[in-house]
Amino acid sequence: MSLVFIHLSDSHLGADEEFRLQDVRVVDRVNAVAKAVRELPFRPDFILHSGDVSNQSELGAQGAYEIAKRIFGAFDVPVYYLTGNHDDRDALRSTLKFPEVEWLDTPGKRLDYRFRAKDFSILALDARQSESAEGDLLAEQLGHLRNIIAEKKKFLLFIHYLAFDIGVPWYLGFQGPEGKDRMIIKNGMEMHKLLAGAGGLCWGVFFGHVHATHTVFRDGVLYSSVRACSVNIGAWPGLSEVIFQPEVPAGFHVVQVGDFGTVVTPHTVAV
Repeated sequence: MSLVFIHLSDSHLGADEEFRLQDVRVVDRVNAVAKAVRELPFRPDFILHSGDVSNQSELGAQGAYEIAKRIFGAFDVPVYYLTGNHDDRDALRSTLKFPEVEWLDTPGKRLDYRFRAKDFSILALDARQSESAEGDLLAEQLGHLRNIIAEKKKFLLFIHYLAFDIGVPWYLGFQGPEGKDRMIIKNGMEMHKLLAGAGGLCWGVFFGHVHATHTVFRDGVLYSSVRACSVNIGAWPGLSEVIFQPEVPAGFHVVQVGDFGTVVTPHTVAV
């Protein structure tokens, strides 16, 4: 029996509904994405929000999560959330309703968990080290990954951040609020080597963060990112600067995983 879920990401909600990014009223786009998901002619098994629910990790974060609770809490299927670099872990977990999961013991109150869906084990890892765009995995989190691989069962990996260089120069260096920053996981290649050595047990790694759609196949491992629910960002070969694209529609992915493989179908949502 195949697993079907919705992948959306990077809603970047503000403290109130008038919050704007690049002159885009963000809540309008997020509401439009939610409406499009509700109007699909089938019922998915669950929804993944792969992080940056809020645009503010501290000031105003509570208001953002209250708005998110109203929008995403209206779905009639479970919604699983990841921690992004703009998120506040405590406010995210205390405000938004998580389905029943197995919370994993990780230092620093990182929101790592796992659950089962149809024939698949699913591992969600919280790579947020700070408000920096660069992620980082602790030794204990790589241990969680080793443990799920050791079970010798099919699994999916959910994480907010990009694992490694994929040929877009600005992902490896751009000017952030606190100086030079990067969009990748600092030790993402360690994660990738574990996945590549898992003998095909991993049926997909699903991430957000970059505000763009990418499909990456490396060493037998499929990586899939989804465009933002808010404002998207340019991501073409050779691009060395951050170029926001408020004219590009928001969107989400429908993901099917079964005996036929892993199928990712992009949907765009115009407002």
